[in-house]
Amino acid sequence: ATWGLAAQKAIIVKQKEVNARGGLKVGGDRYKIEIVWEDDKATASTARMAAEKLINRDKVAIILGPIISAPVLAIQPVTEANKILLLTNSYAKEVLVPDKPYSFRMLLTSNEILQGMYPWMNKTYPAAQKVAFIEPNDASGWSIEKDCRRIAEQNRFQVAFSQFYERGTTDFYPLLNKLIVQKPDFIDYTGAPPGDQALITKQVRELGFKGKTFSGTTVDPLVFCKIAGLPNTEGHISNTHDLLGAYTTEGQKKYYEDYIAIHGGPFDPVTPKYHVFLDVLVQAVEKAGSIDPTRLKETLEKIEEWETIFGPTKFGGKEYYGIKHQVITPVYVSELVGGKLINRGTMMPVLP
Repeated sequence: ATWGLAAQKAIIVKQKEVNARGGLKVGGDRYKIEIVWEDDKATASTARMAAEKLINRDKVAIILGPIISAPVLAIQPVTEANKILLLTNSYAKEVLVPDKPYSFRMLLTSNEILQGMYPWMNKTYPAAQKVAFIEPNDASGWSIEKDCRRIAEQNRFQVAFSQFYERGTTDFYPLLNKLIVQKPDFIDYTGAPPGDQALITKQVRELGFKGKTFSGTTVDPLVFCKIAGLPNTEGHISNTHDLLGAYTTEGQKKYYEDYIAIHGGPFDPVTPKYHVFLDVLVQAVEKAGSIDPTRLKETLEKIEEWETIFGPTKFGGKEYYGIKHQVITPVYVSELVGGKLINRGTMMPVLP
């Protein structure tokens, strides 16, 4: 829910911006953007039904989302068969493969993010040697755990513990008791939803864990601290970017102002990364002069650089994924200090 609602808010900001300037320019005409929303409830079966409804009843040509791997993998057979342009997110490597040419990933995955964050962790906390992983027991969690393990070991960290849990779990104490025995220096739960991350943080602190908590995803500090308890969140490391801090572009400042004008405060720092979905699509439609999925696909593949709130943005990943459909944006590292985000660094992922 946290990621889905964040995506919705960011997309609405771009929708209102485009409609306020007269609409989307397609050839010589302009059209107001209308969005049909569906909730996949983070499940494969619900996502599949939603995609079939959007395609067969609503006659959409483009789908933005889903956000996590299991729903994405469930709808791709439908979107690809119908040549529907899918601008999506998912950390699963198999979402981007050559035989899924209508799928583009609009956010960085654990592969790109952790290649920035783990070297930073290595340099910033040289005494840390052992890491523990906690991930959901599904396609998303399995894929992310592989990335976490591979990149952690590349950065000289020893994997002391790794376990999967069922989505919907609220009592993590049995799992965490096993984890603590292995004495990890930090816990990485990159694939867990924000609410689960906060619960794990709360419960592991209650069990006496003194190490770092770490996530290659974004969190809303207010919600995270409310669930976990403020003292338990101190020093939490994440891929969240404070748009009021350093590394802020003019586009990010404008996005912040537009967000507050539309949604009110407080600002949700999870949302900015989802702005890219509709932002790049609008640019592609206006460059192609069409909403035809095939023409849009070809335009997305042809144009080398897109201007986004993160600055110049491109697609890469040909060597790693077999297809150049992975968006490349900066990786941010922040820590929670007194419940507030403190930006610690930014870097561009290296991806062929």
